[in-house]
Amino acid sequence: MINPIAFLPEICLVVAASLILVLDILPGAGKRKSWLGPVAALGVLAAILSLARVGNLWPFYDPSAPGGPASSFAGFLSTDRLALFFKLVVLLATLLTLVLTFRYFKSRPTPYPAEFPALLLFSASGAS
Repeated sequence: MINPIAFLPEICLVVAASLILVLDILPGAGKRKSWLGPVAALGVLAAILSLARVGNLWPFYDPSAPGGPASSFAGFLSTDRLALFFKLVVLLATLLTLVLTFRYFKSRPTPYPAEFPALLLFSASGAS
């Protein structure tokens, strides 16, 4: 059985990366590149918040929910406490990388500014 809650952080990252790429190809988006950082950061923050939902932690604690790790795809994807910890490490590193690189790209503009945050979010979804 497929349990989408088990891979909710990855869904948040892929949706944010796809949104960045789709908004980049819209007409007139070339003049407004200041939205790249906030959209990418919101995607990572949404993934971090969704970890609390996956782990049944505060503020999403539900005492009636079954205990133990959330699993999906007949047990091939299992999110226990250790997996949640390493997902948090990957997401915090992604957020730090986004903050540092957007300061770098402001000083050295590139003709394709949307590809880097999208690639970073897609990579983080695969690593988490």
